[in-house]
Amino acid sequence: MIDITLQEVKQDEIKKELVARTDQNQVNVTIAGAIAQAFWFIFDFMLIEQNISCLFIGRLLVLFIPLILILFRKKVGLNGSQCFLITSALLSVLISYILNSYDENILLIYVFCYSILFVCAGALANWELEYSLIFVVFSLVTNLIFYNTISTIPVDVYIVKCLVPLYSSALISLLMINNRRKILIHELKITRALELSNSRLEEQKNKINAELDFLIYSISHDLRSPLMSVKGLITLISETEDISENVKNYLKMANVSIDRLDQTIYDILEYSKNSRTDVQFEKLNIRELVELINSDLKFYNDNSVDFQINIIGAEEIYADKKRIITVVKNLVSNAVKYSKTSSEPSFVKFETRQTPEYIELIVSDNGIGIPKDQHQRIFEMFYRVSSRRNGSGLGLFIVKEILEKLGGTITVESEPNIGSTFTVRLPKSYQ
Repeated sequence: MIDITLQEVKQDEIKKELVARTDQNQVNVTIAGAIAQAFWFIFDFMLIEQNISCLFIGRLLVLFIPLILILFRKKVGLNGSQCFLITSALLSVLISYILNSYDENILLIYVFCYSILFVCAGALANWELEYSLIFVVFSLVTNLIFYNTISTIPVDVYIVKCLVPLYSSALISLLMINNRRKILIHELKITRALELSNSRLEEQKNKINAELDFLIYSISHDLRSPLMSVKGLITLISETEDISENVKNYLKMANVSIDRLDQTIYDILEYSKNSRTDVQFEKLNIRELVELINSDLKFYNDNSVDFQINIIGAEEIYADKKRIITVVKNLVSNAVKYSKTSSEPSFVKFETRQTPEYIELIVSDNGIGIPKDQHQRIFEMFYRVSSRRNGSGLGLFIVKEILEKLGGTITVESEPNIGSTFTVRLPKSYQ
């Protein structure tokens, strides 16, 4: 398992990503603060009678200077946080002038309103800690300068009614900004760590897939080719006239074992292909496909099996051709393989039905059947219904895996000595 620690994430990358991620948010807060000056002036006009022209000019400056900065910020090299800091500094000068110029009744109203403004800005802003310190120091110095020059309010009243509530709300806002920034940094670190982990996992996956490709190539050529050679030699030896019947029987048993081993190798290759290749949908003629499979399996066993095809509805469907061939071939070959050995005529029937949501492929037979307690187990890897019949125990497992990849399902109805019916449902969503 790949484990990327947060210490491995580069701080400069996080800082750049944080700026990029929050820059527009800072710009939006700045624009909102600037536009709010028009509404604040209405408030000024209703409460304050004197120096209204000075307040109007101050509000206009706080409105237009930030908007001009935002408009040309890329040319002058400013980011969103710096624009917001400049806007806050301008607003701080204006607030200091208002708070120190008028009586204590108006002071309480303005302090309350500006406290709300600070907290709201703090909930949205995301500037660096040094910007917070610059703002607080600048605001405090500005307040003291204006108080020294024009304030008519007693110092104790001014501290209790102005400085304490105003800078308490400012402190809360700055704590909100700092905590918000920490959370965002931690979130970005986790995200970046996950990206690094995914990148390394992808590299490992590609490496493993390359090794699997080589292994599959080796299995298909280095194992199957010698098996086919041995099978050919066994066939030649069994056709020799001067060997006993016992030897012929032994050779026949060896041939069966080779077929079984070859089928296991083939099933493993099919499972590997299904798990590692993407689904590719195309139009295919289901009747032609089933007839081709039937011709391939015609001499699969010694019993004569009546193969019936009943296509209801359109013969062309839209599906992954290779996977559908594997599904149908496994179901039909199982039906043939597990047909009855008695004199009773055996049949395998392939049908299709269509509903508004599904296309159903149905394979039924009158073979040996499956006990009810084994209906779910037959889809397990390497599980075989009968040890007396050849098979790898992978066929139905592969069928289920393929159908899961296609978004389909498979169900079984079966009774011993009566037969089995397998119903495959393929969704019409991609038809």
